[in-house]
Amino acid sequence: MIVAALIPTVTFAAAFQVPGGYNSNDGTATLAKKAAFQVFVVTDAIAWSCSMTTVFLCFIFTLTRNSYIDSNIDEELTIMFFTILILIAIIAMFAAFVAGLYTKITMVDQRVGGFAADHLASVDKFSMKLSFNQNQKIGKF
Repeated sequence: MIVAALIPTVTFAAAFQVPGGYNSNDGTATLAKKAAFQVFVVTDAIAWSCSMTTVFLCFIFTLTRNSYIDSNIDEELTIMFFTILILIAIIAMFAAFVAGLYTKITMVDQRVGGFAADHLASVDKFSMKLSFNQNQKIGKF
C-alpha cells in the first residue's frame, strides 16, 4: 500500500515538471513533438493510473472485507490483481524515467553543441578585438 501511494506522488510531480520545461510564450512543453517525450507522457499516465486504481481498490477492499455483509470476494485473487497493477505501475514509471532522461540528454546534447560553437566563436572574436586594440595603443605611443 505504501508503494501504491508513493508512485502517484512521483508520477504526478513528474507530469508537471516535464523534461525540457515549458515555452514561455504559450505554456506548452518545449519537447512535445519528440517521440521520447510522448513516450514519457504516456508511460507516466499509465503508472499514475495503475497505482491510483490500486490505492482506490485497496480502500474498497478493506471496507468490504471488514463489513458485516457477507462478501464473496476472493482475497488471494484480489491481492494478486493489486500486485499486477503495482508491477505495471513500477515498470511504466521506470519507462517514463528512461524516456524523460533520454529526452533531456538529447536536448542537452544539442544545446551544448550549439552553445560550445557559439561560445568559441565569440571568444575568438573577442581575442581578435583585444589584440587589435592593444596594437593600436602601442602604435600611438
